[in-house]
Amino acid sequence: MSRAWIYLTVLPVALGSVNFDTCLAQVRNGDWGLTGGTDNQGRPVSNISLATAITYDLCVVACGSGSEPFVWNIFSQQFSAWLVSAETLMFRVVWPREKTQIRASEQR
Repeated sequence: MSRAWIYLTVLPVALGSVNFDTCLAQVRNGDWGLTGGTDNQGRPVSNISLATAITYDLCVVACGSGSEPFVWNIFSQQFSAWLVSAETLMFRVVWPREKTQIRASEQR
């Protein structure tokens, strides 16, 4: 059972992982032709070495259809920063209401 779990979870990630930074560098070098490079707004660039993005069609051909591997350290830092911000906002919204209700009941 444990071997099957390892094969089903680790193997597809190892085989299907893509490094998009390396792929964009190869496109900028002209390894995949001189067309398909765009700027960040999707407008074609005249010089492929100035491309900051690429078309979807070129991405599938040059990089493949996989995804980048999941990096737990990056996710946990970003998620914890979001979680702390959300909790802080939630407590700031809830806490003044409780104080207002207590003061209103004291005045009666």
